[in-house]
Amino acid sequence: HINYRTRENLRPVELYKDTPVKVWLTPEEAEKLPNGAAVLEVVLKPGGKLSVSTEIDEQEFKQDFNKLPALLTTPYGTFSFTPGDSAIVEKEQEITVTVAAPRIMVNGYANALSVEPTSKTTTIAQITLQNTSPQRGVDFINKLIEIYNRDANDDKNEVARLPNSSTSVSKSSTESWEPPKKNWKPSSEMPD
Repeated sequence: HINYRTRENLRPVELYKDTPVKVWLTPEEAEKLPNGAAVLEVVLKPGGKLSVSTEIDEQEFKQDFNKLPALLTTPYGTFSFTPGDSAIVEKEQEITVTVAAPRIMVNGYANALSVEPTSKTTTIAQITLQNTSPQRGVDFINKLIEIYNRDANDDKNEVARLPNSSTSVSKSSTESWEPPKKNWKPSSEMPD
């Protein structure tokens, strides 16, 4: 529910998995953001220094940090800032961070996702996702397939366990069952 953008040669560039700073706000806090989102302007400086500014519900928040990790506490939640996995910052870098409510992200992904059978006679599906980051789209579809397969295996395992439990119930109930003694004959014959 958090996206990062910077500018390179005056054009916006989305940073996915290689941002020099990571921002976090819990999903519960993000759900409570006015208008469902917050946009933070982050300026990362050499030596791990950071300046953050944002406006949430007409309230402005600005803070400078001398090192990471750092916390920006607002009435809407606490934003945390930690170093990212990318290279050390050698020059000042401006990053726009958008923190959105998970429900908004889910709706966006649901509208961008398409699942269609490849033909009328197959169980193979073609999954398509429109996304601004091709790698994030691939990662999303791979995670979706992983979760689908895990759920399908769990369902199969649950079904496989059902006959065993019903068999054991039947077995235990038949063990205590005794045929009526009066007028009872082997099954190949009819009772009197």
